[in-house]
Amino acid sequence: MKLEELERIVFKQASALMKQEGEKAFKEGKVSGIQGKKINNTYHIYCKVNNKNRSEEFSTHIRIDLARSKLEGIKCTCDDFRELSASGYSFMCSHITGTACAFFDKLSKNNPSERNVQEVKADTLSESSLKKTEIDTASESNLKKVKIDTLSES
Repeated sequence: MKLEELERIVFKQASALMKQEGEKAFKEGKVSGIQGKKINNTYHIYCKVNNKNRSEEFSTHIRIDLARSKLEGIKCTCDDFRELSASGYSFMCSHITGTACAFFDKLSKNNPSERNVQEVKADTLSESSLKKTEIDTASESNLKKVKIDTLSES
């Protein structure tokens, strides 16, 4: 799956406003502790995101079904997400879009050319200040491993 396609799948449900606010939170350094884990054909992204004035930290979780090319689930501990999801609405808050922005920013920096995501290693990221994960990428017939430095608190 191409990174561009994966990004389109994740942001499909996001409103323009929530995507803009998530990008802003990411650029302001409010996104931290991003972790990724692949279980079977589902990729899980976990993260912590601070609110606007940094008085609260929210936990986010994004589940992507790689086999079906589908966003399988999203969660955030913020009140907006809890209230709207309780009514059955799949709300992609700014904390979730900020998590996705951080994840795709790191992927794009380490995958500058068009490549296909073949397999995401099932290793959970460590809690060290510089976290790493590996993603296997394929460009035509050549297969490479790419290290991804993930965000961490400074």
